[in-house]
Amino acid sequence: MYLYLITLILNSPDALKKLQKHGSNHFPEGLWILRSGKAFVAKPGNICVCSQHIEKKEYFSMTEKPVLHYFNGRGRMESIRWLLAAAGVEFEEKLFETREEFEKLIQGGTLMYEQVPMVEIDGMNLVQTRAILRYVAAKYGLYGRNPEEQAWIDMYVEGLRDLSDMIMYFPLSLPEEKEMNLEYILERAKTRFFPVYEKDFKVRISQIPTINRFLQPGSQRKPPLDEQSIGTAKDIFKFERGMFLKNMSTIVAEY
Repeated sequence: MYLYLITLILNSPDALKKLQKHGSNHFPEGLWILRSGKAFVAKPGNICVCSQHIEKKEYFSMTEKPVLHYFNGRGRMESIRWLLAAAGVEFEEKLFETREEFEKLIQGGTLMYEQVPMVEIDGMNLVQTRAILRYVAAKYGLYGRNPEEQAWIDMYVEGLRDLSDMIMYFPLSLPEEKEMNLEYILERAKTRFFPVYEKDFKVRISQIPTINRFLQPGSQRKPPLDEQSIGTAKDIFKFERGMFLKNMSTIVAEY
């Protein structure tokens, strides 16, 4: 349902009284008060953000595609790409390939912790992978119908994160450690993680139409890292060889 833009001078006493009185309710004219200190006024496809203290209006589109900011590789963004694909949501990407481009993004002030992934969606700059995943899942009806279903989803996600972290850091193994690290990953995957997912998921993910499209050539799915892309990631994020063992020691301590 479309809302329609109304004129509102927020620094007038009457308007401020209305804000305080109505709180988060929405006026018949189409005004939404979503956060303290800001009013959100809508017209078809856009929301106008107005401060209580100034008359400046800033617009962002509620119908624009999410924009993903990351380097040109899988990493922590890939699970977000998969989730958006599962929801049937088209998205755009702004991919950086140098340390300078990444630092420019940091200097822009949109990264809460000066790290990626970051997703522009609904007028927000979301960071932290699991926070992004939860928001996207909830927004598109993929986060369960009740707390029990949400708890099961969280358990599956956290388990997969443990496995994917090991896989993600594996290319950063020292040459003499690669064989040992690979054996460690395979043993954990086959004895702890795969049995759970094979038992609980009866339908192949690839049979979901939106996922099937994402798996086709030409989609925004990223290929596995090769030596060149590993080198690029190392230069951008200042990774170092041997990081697998440093992270694996933490994983082992948790078990």
